[in-house]
Amino acid sequence: MSASRFLGGIGTTALYWSLGIAINDSGVAVGEAQTSVSERRRAAFWSPPDYQVSLLPDLGAASSIATSIAIDGTISGEICDGTELQPPCHPVYWRNGTLHQLGGMGGVNDVCPCDGHTLVGQTIVNFHSHGAIWVDDLLIDIGTPNGVEDAELTAVSHGYIVGYSWEYHGPLRINFHSYRWSPAAGWVALGPESIDVIDVNAEGSALARPNILWPNGSNTSTTIPGAGDAAAINDSGVVAGECVPNPNESTTRLICEYSSSTGWTVIGTETLSTVLGINNANAAVGQAFDGERLSAIIWTP
Repeated sequence: MSASRFLGGIGTTALYWSLGIAINDSGVAVGEAQTSVSERRRAAFWSPPDYQVSLLPDLGAASSIATSIAIDGTISGEICDGTELQPPCHPVYWRNGTLHQLGGMGGVNDVCPCDGHTLVGQTIVNFHSHGAIWVDDLLIDIGTPNGVEDAELTAVSHGYIVGYSWEYHGPLRINFHSYRWSPAAGWVALGPESIDVIDVNAEGSALARPNILWPNGSNTSTTIPGAGDAAAINDSGVVAGECVPNPNESTTRLICEYSSSTGWTVIGTETLSTVLGINNANAAVGQAFDGERLSAIIWTP
């Protein structure tokens, strides 16, 4: 039977706002936390069994965020100079609680769960975003696909790397296109268009919202059946997302997981909630209302 629990604050003091973004196979969740309405949002993590929040050092930045965590506990993310929609940010990671700054501007979107030493994201070059890989702090600027000026890498797992490109219409990103990237082939386009790939697993299965899957290293997409909206995939191919369990009876969206053998299964009954990450034990993290607060939450099937 599935269960959910809100991730904790500082001692008995609840957080004003929090968001769970990723969770590793040891059950450590990472994301953002805000202790009070007057405080800034900071990169944070929650460890079992008590899941009390720990705030990560960020040099007093205007804001910071933790985006992913490897099995060895390495946490990726960024520290930002502002709080606007697209503030200037710096790529960083934390290891054993120590902040490590990576050169230039940009951000780290994912750290390989396998070793904690390969990170992917974006680096800013001449005001444009380039795909970026860091291996033991060494930046590899892989540029952008031919014909576009902006791209980033979104996920890495056991040698598989995915990302997407876009164009700007004013401040808005439009015309998304998904890609795989490898040292041998470079940027390889994935269809359909107007889709941004968000995750990849150890088998090379890549995922995009709302329900697009490129299975097992394939560049040909398939559609995940059912009324679901995918958010993350684990190494067994289990997808975390939102679904409408009984579309003929209700349009209420709940937190669900999908597998090819079971279809979509409800794991969280909280309404107006969001799921963003899943580990190989099928535990998922995201955000839901805890009373009047939006709080980080973990769902366990």
